[in-house]
Amino acid sequence: RMCDHDHGGGGGCSHSAQDLPPESIIEGVRYDMMRAIDLDKVSILNEASPNSGPLFLKEWDDRMDKTGFLESDADEELLINLPFSGSVRINGLCLIGEEGEQCPARLRLFKDREGMSFDDAAGLQPEQEIDLKADPTGSVDYPLKASKFNSLSHLTIHIDRNFGGDTTKLYYLGLRGEYLGDFRQKVVIATYEARAIPKDHKGTIPDGKTSDIF
Repeated sequence: RMCDHDHGGGGGCSHSAQDLPPESIIEGVRYDMMRAIDLDKVSILNEASPNSGPLFLKEWDDRMDKTGFLESDADEELLINLPFSGSVRINGLCLIGEEGEQCPARLRLFKDREGMSFDDAAGLQPEQEIDLKADPTGSVDYPLKASKFNSLSHLTIHIDRNFGGDTTKLYYLGLRGEYLGDFRQKVVIATYEARAIPKDHKGTIPDGKTSDIF
């Protein structure tokens, strides 16, 4: 099902919401990027209960467990800051919201903008906007723009509207993609001592040393 409308600017909504085939729903191997999220550093603005991150960033097999959820507080908006433990590529997402008016209706996605506020989100053009369907089983896949999310270390998700409820309720958010590398991967470089190179050793590095950059 194509969504060809444009919200204006470079962050238009050019996605295709696809119903997943039954075998993908059963296997659940597509949505495993929650393991790459640094859960201790997740921050959520306007959450009704503090530290709700682990409650909706579940494993796929636990997606229908409704004992844990994220709910907004003062109004329907939520701002979810997701830092990853390394560089990742995100290809798509799915989510499960509350049935009825509390279900999220739109996502605005921002790449590599840590610590965003609602004012930031209101004033910036997102990399992508996605109009959502009411999906109580996580059976709809929302592809992300490959040109925008092929390499990132932080994803901010702004839920700015629902289907008419006073608050928004989210049971599950799943991301599919690829883990590209650890931030702490060592890079070995040669360091040069600040002295003249002897003529008979021209072109060599005297007393070459290596350093680790993190």
